[in-house]
Amino acid sequence: MHSSSVPTKDLSEIFIQEKIDSDVTQPNSTLIFPSNSHYSLPTRRYASFSFFPGGLPTNIEALVRSGFYYCGNGTRLQCYHCQVGVTNFHHVPSNEINVQHLRQFPTCRYAQLSLEENAARSTNNDNTCEWCF
Repeated sequence: MHSSSVPTKDLSEIFIQEKIDSDVTQPNSTLIFPSNSHYSLPTRRYASFSFFPGGLPTNIEALVRSGFYYCGNGTRLQCYHCQVGVTNFHHVPSNEINVQHLRQFPTCRYAQLSLEENAARSTNNDNTCEWCF
């Protein structure tokens, strides 16, 4: 046997890095951030607001789309992905929710990807499929 002068990596190291690189782009990655999987479904997040004080918030669709669910305590909401808790987000304009979310927890990948998706949507003025452009 002769030794190789070419440096090599163990296959498991390559797989792990590829997995990390892939998961960084996924909003539901449990490898990057643990998430509350029960509320990973938008329908469950929406249903959590049924006991919100004063009825459903006017910006509920944006809150749900941004990953928030109602905790059952005052006006406290929580991101299912990064677990950051916020209050009074039901007063935040729909187009500002992810911006405020990132101010409080700048590393939330779900909020980052949501903000990027919203920006891409606003620049996509023709009828091109949002996923294909």
